[in-house]
Amino acid sequence: MRLHASAILLLAAAGCTSLPDTYNPPGPPDIAPVAEQATTSRTYYVDQRIGRNPCTQYDPRSQACGSGRELAFNNLTDANGLAQAGDTILVRAGTYAEQIAPNRSGTPRAPIVYRRYGDDAVHIVTPEAPAIWLIGTQNIHVKGFVVRDSQGWGRLENAHHNLIEDNDFREALARGTTGGLKLVKSHFNIVRGNTFYRGNDSIVVQTSDRNRIVDNHFEFARHSLFSIRCGNFNILRNNYLHNERQKIGEIYDCEGISDAPFVLDATKRNLVEGNHFAYSRGADQPTRYNGIQFSGQLGLIRHNLFKRNEGGAIHFAVYNDEALNTYGNRVVGNWFFDNRCYAISGSTAGGIRVGDNRVIGNLLSGNVDCLGYRNSVMRAPLFTTVDNEESQAPIQGLPRVWHTRTMSAGAGRSIPVDDVLPFFDGYGLAGERGDSVQVESSGADAYVIGIDYENRLLLIDRDLSWLGGDGVRILETLAREPFTVMPSSRVVRLEE
Repeated sequence: MRLHASAILLLAAAGCTSLPDTYNPPGPPDIAPVAEQATTSRTYYVDQRIGRNPCTQYDPRSQACGSGRELAFNNLTDANGLAQAGDTILVRAGTYAEQIAPNRSGTPRAPIVYRRYGDDAVHIVTPEAPAIWLIGTQNIHVKGFVVRDSQGWGRLENAHHNLIEDNDFREALARGTTGGLKLVKSHFNIVRGNTFYRGNDSIVVQTSDRNRIVDNHFEFARHSLFSIRCGNFNILRNNYLHNERQKIGEIYDCEGISDAPFVLDATKRNLVEGNHFAYSRGADQPTRYNGIQFSGQLGLIRHNLFKRNEGGAIHFAVYNDEALNTYGNRVVGNWFFDNRCYAISGSTAGGIRVGDNRVIGNLLSGNVDCLGYRNSVMRAPLFTTVDNEESQAPIQGLPRVWHTRTMSAGAGRSIPVDDVLPFFDGYGLAGERGDSVQVESSGADAYVIGIDYENRLLLIDRDLSWLGGDGVRILETLAREPFTVMPSSRVVRLEE
């Protein structure tokens, strides 16, 4: 049942704590893995140049049928129908008006791999549909393609443990969230090392948990470069983000638009870390064209560079319906340089649950308000600032701060602290490591291997001792070098 925001606010005012259409994230999604089984890994080819289909005597060197011993097709559709766990499909140069859409799943040890052959230029062009179509499939790897002039770059729905890597995404034609790469009810996927150029919403993570978007290059989107909507425990890390057209990113709940459900209080514990927010469009008010329009819950934004975001760097937003729960977020150890319309701003409106948003240990330099007067922070009751530093020098280390303090003296592997929210434990993802943390009185350090959010405990990998009121800090913050040289555009225009 959907209730309008006004009805929800009346229930909240009346003291109802269990609201309809709200959502609290469970643990890791319960996904039935694809069973490992004995497979015979095969490599076969897709080559538009061959006339016979299929060709069982394909020669990859000459690209001729009849002189070799390999299996090849002259279209992607037939390869999609044949592919099974362990297979690799090598696609030769050409422009293919077909989807990458396998009928079966791979397994963790035997994924189905689609990739271009060598350095061949392989273009996927599907104006009437998303180019990558992973529906109900797992362990699919898609590598090295130019996906352009398509309705959307891809859709992953109920699709898990997939890898989208080293592709060049250009010109998504559709308006709305179809015009990009969209994940729906899809978990544990990795999107890595791709270029995204001229989408509508370049990547959308909707009702999807524990996905990683890392080492990508985003430029120009008609609406947003990234959007996380009613998804939890996702990681956005080490990306370059530049949008001359509109905002860069948005994190908020779902209000039932398009194919999204209506769920509030449903966008928790997402990590935005180590990214370069290079530019967003100018605005005359801090509610438009932000680096991040931020309306999630218990999120962590840290160690990013926000530079020349003309519409403001981070705005804590509250509005109907998708942004009524903005609470428990931490903005820790970021560099804010030369942003207009404030480095940090916040709404003054009320919502269902707002507040306890903290801005801790950031460096601010050269930021101005929307009129151009020097001012880094627009004061608002939605957030508080702690141990931040204003500097005239644009490049220097972050303030040395303690990110939390112990609640009592003790020893062991569970540290009680007053605030666990600045810390990261790996979210249960393979290959992720929790924070290295240091205790003030002893100087000893350990890795965080778990966080007990309810009891405010940092769970660590070795025994330590601490005093009551001891500071605890993230060591990576001290070791991280300031951003001195950041990449310029790496998008190569097709006409060049």
